[in-house]
Amino acid sequence: MVNARGCITALNRAAELILGGAATALTGRPIQEVAPGSGLPEVLETGQLQTSRRVVINGKHLVSNLSPVTHDGRVVGAVAVRPVPWL
Repeated sequence: MVNARGCITALNRAAELILGGAATALTGRPIQEVAPGSGLPEVLETGQLQTSRRVVINGKHLVSNLSPVTHDGRVVGAVAVRPVPWL
């Protein structure tokens, strides 16, 4: 999950493995720096849900659902859900 500025605010163990670092080391860093191909900055900008988006992060091919996080009608963050390796 990233905040409105595109900085990582939360990630689970699967995300740690994909991004190649511990949550403690990655939290607060810009997603563009950690995973430039994530698609999350685009979701922050457009506020549009993206389903089954194919991304490449650290050489790993994934399919991910990208969703804006809103509060009172404005985008306050974005989250990538259920990354699955391509078969």
